[in-house]
Amino acid sequence: MKKRTTRCLALLLAIVMVLSAMPIAMAEETTQTYTKVTSAAELTTGKYVLVTDTDYAPDYFDNGWVLATQPSVVDGKIENPTAGVWTLTVDTDGVVMTDAKGTSIAPKGGNTNGIQSGSYKWAASFASGKFTFAGTGDDTVTLASNKGNGNKFRAYKNSTVNGGYPHEFTLYKLTAAKEKVATPTASLAAGEVAKGTEVTFSCETEGATILYATDGTTFTEGTTATVNEDVTFTVKATKAGMDDSDEVQFAYTVKAEEPVQSLFKDGEQIVIYNPANMKACLLYTSDAADDR
Repeated sequence: MKKRTTRCLALLLAIVMVLSAMPIAMAEETTQTYTKVTSAAELTTGKYVLVTDTDYAPDYFDNGWVLATQPSVVDGKIENPTAGVWTLTVDTDGVVMTDAKGTSIAPKGGNTNGIQSGSYKWAASFASGKFTFAGTGDDTVTLASNKGNGNKFRAYKNSTVNGGYPHEFTLYKLTAAKEKVATPTASLAAGEVAKGTEVTFSCETEGATILYATDGTTFTEGTTATVNEDVTFTVKATKAGMDDSDEVQFAYTVKAEEPVQSLFKDGEQIVIYNPANMKACLLYTSDAADDR
């Protein structure tokens, strides 16, 4: 009895461990895409990776410096960055910069090189596709990278920055993932059907618009189509605020019509008799009529 109880407890513990790991596994499958910011208007509160011309980005605040990392940028996007993610809280009077560990950064104060932790609103400016983050008021400094010190970041005097410290950032913002419209289905499975058969397309996503094409490219809005000849329907569904569904194809062929079967064979003689008048009429079928 004791062994059975121990086994049950072990099984229950294993189930709990599996269930507790499921949300983590699901989260790991979600792709996080950071897309290049191309205008000042796109700088809104959100998560960002900030990359200099030397391909380095601020990582997190550590003992008077912001450490550096090198994200992988491909086609104007960064997929699933493992470091260098910052939360920028944007307001009309500046930007608060907070690293992945929850530490916000501020200039050391006044016209002094250095950086420290603390909530601070940096002045953000945009030119030629790049952003600059500078101090405000008495803080005449700019956030920049130091090539000679491991490419780490801190605030530098404007004169020092202009002397060659990378201080212009290309920003990549986390793109919110959209829900995808369900793939459409057809009322009849693809295959052979009778001429004139009507097919109905539907989608599980409520409010979705269904589009279909017979050439694969020219789509028409509609939920029904008639099969009068061999045809392949390419169908998709769309809805505002969601990603379009996958395209799906339904191919139909028209059944061949069976020829009308005659009651008589070629060459047979047919006699029609009228008993009232005692007369008979002899008819020939098909080819036999030509030989009479």
